[in-house]
Amino acid sequence: MRRGVGVALVLFAVWATPAHACSIQADRLQGPEPLVVTLTAADCAGATFHWTVDGAPVDGASFQTTMLRGTHTVTLTTDEGTFRLQPIVVYGVALARPVRVAAFGSIVRFRAKAVPTGGGKVNVNGTTARALGGGVFRAAVRVTAPGPFVAHYNGSRSDPVYLLVRPRLEARIVGSATVGSKLALHVRLTPARAGSIRVHVAGRVRTVRGAATIALGTARARTYRIAVVTKAAPWFTVVRSTLDVSVLEPLAYGARGPGVRALEETLTAQHYALERVDDVYGEDTVEAVLAFQKIHGLERTGRVDPPVWRLIEHGRTPMARYGGDHVEVDKAREVLFVVRGGRVALIVHVSTGATGNTPLGLWHVYRKVAGYSWVLYYPSYFLRGFAIHGYPDVPAYPASHGCVRVGMWLAVRLYGEIPSGSSVYVYQ
Repeated sequence: MRRGVGVALVLFAVWATPAHACSIQADRLQGPEPLVVTLTAADCAGATFHWTVDGAPVDGASFQTTMLRGTHTVTLTTDEGTFRLQPIVVYGVALARPVRVAAFGSIVRFRAKAVPTGGGKVNVNGTTARALGGGVFRAAVRVTAPGPFVAHYNGSRSDPVYLLVRPRLEARIVGSATVGSKLALHVRLTPARAGSIRVHVAGRVRTVRGAATIALGTARARTYRIAVVTKAAPWFTVVRSTLDVSVLEPLAYGARGPGVRALEETLTAQHYALERVDDVYGEDTVEAVLAFQKIHGLERTGRVDPPVWRLIEHGRTPMARYGGDHVEVDKAREVLFVVRGGRVALIVHVSTGATGNTPLGLWHVYRKVAGYSWVLYYPSYFLRGFAIHGYPDVPAYPASHGCVRVGMWLAVRLYGEIPSGSSVYVYQ
């Protein structure tokens, strides 16, 4: 009987002793930084609680801590032993500023560093970044604002990055810069929020927001010097532009001045033959203008009025019909092309046969005379008595006996441009 009672007492003692399973409880084990975590010692019978969080000591049965990006270790030591929590993962990302100033609309490549690695994708302002390895990412983002530029990674976000943005400033002249014509300055700032535009012209200042077209007076010949500068909004840079435009008189033979020089510079750039570029509207200028008018199907006056000015300002060198090095004579337009490498190198006003008898076809220069050959000055013969030569009278219409007349002032130069054996194409 006593033996049975003893067994019962032992069994009661085992049942009555509380079963302890000390553990660490964390209200979260991962998330974006800064991650606030509450750590609690659960079901621990001991009276002392010593924690280490990433090696830093903390005492107490429960406490709250804030964790930054990375992988964190938590250890609890009690009277019952040492317990470890699975690593707490805190996601974070840092974004570097790649440049100080970026042009509006340009592509900027941002570099981001994500911690810990292998946690997913990174995007910068909605653009998915390309992984470079080691937690480093690169994102190509089009800049349309100073910022903020923010990288996102597994719910975390970087500190914002801002750039200075250089806006686009458009400042151009529209219309014809001749007396009595319509002329204006057009300005535009993109984006409009980049600030305002200050236009300095004719001693006055005008403030513009966004875009505007400002009329310029053309009642008399004059030169405008125009300064355009922005007053920048925050995080945008100042941009500026300067334009010079001369309002010119209609030009004709005998005119002098900067308008003539501007005309001749423009014609020379388009490869029209001139004796020289100066400020005198001479015979060579008349013939260059005639050649331009012929090319563009205009009335053959040799004068430059506003409509002709507009065309000259926007003119382009015409195309050659054939490739290689040669000479072309276009009887329909009464012009001659010196062609080099398939491109027109010189455009010459000419007068061909009055009866249309200048022979069509492909010919070759077989004889040249350095001086006069009868009344032909510096001729280059390409078929029987037909030649390209200088002559005192080169009207705007066919007037020769069949040769190709050019101005006396150009004959020597053109003679040098056409060596013996040169191909001469004559077409209509």
